[in-house]
Amino acid sequence: MATMEAIQTTYLEAGLSFFDLNPVPATYEYIQAVGQLKSSGSSNATSIWFQLGDSGGLLSGSIYSDFQMAGLGGTTENVATRTDQTTALIYDAATGRGTQSDGESIGNFIINFFDYANANKNTSWSATTGVQDSYIYGSTSGDRRTALTQGVVADASTVTRIIIASTGNCARGSYCTFYGIKSS
Repeated sequence: MATMEAIQTTYLEAGLSFFDLNPVPATYEYIQAVGQLKSSGSSNATSIWFQLGDSGGLLSGSIYSDFQMAGLGGTTENVATRTDQTTALIYDAATGRGTQSDGESIGNFIINFFDYANANKNTSWSATTGVQDSYIYGSTSGDRRTALTQGVVADASTVTRIIIASTGNCARGSYCTFYGIKSS
């Protein structure tokens, strides 16, 4: 049986744009991050990305590769492969549209980081995201998109830091909880 423990919950105040788990406990089999990002302005479309670090700081170089399938309603919007990137893009707000002007974007995410503490394996990850653009409370306007993404980090360092961020500042009330999962 697996055990899931909350490690850290962070609620962002206005003007901040990232969540930082530092240090990452090495006692779990994998880490799961669950959260919501709200854009802080009427013209912001929120992309969600992450970057990993080890004891020497943030991992640098073009080490992130991923495959993403995104949909709009019942339609496949795009299928994309990105290689040799400096960050891992979980949700690309620029795909298929311009900025919105009548409300904020809200993005939910679940990201799993596998083998993060094993220095003999590259860290792999998977993510499920959903974003509603032009969100106005009580309205059905705005686009609703979802994306499934998986990837690998071309670096076998033991991960000791996870930063999850958005491309713009986040509105107050954005949050993220990091969970540790291990076999009992």
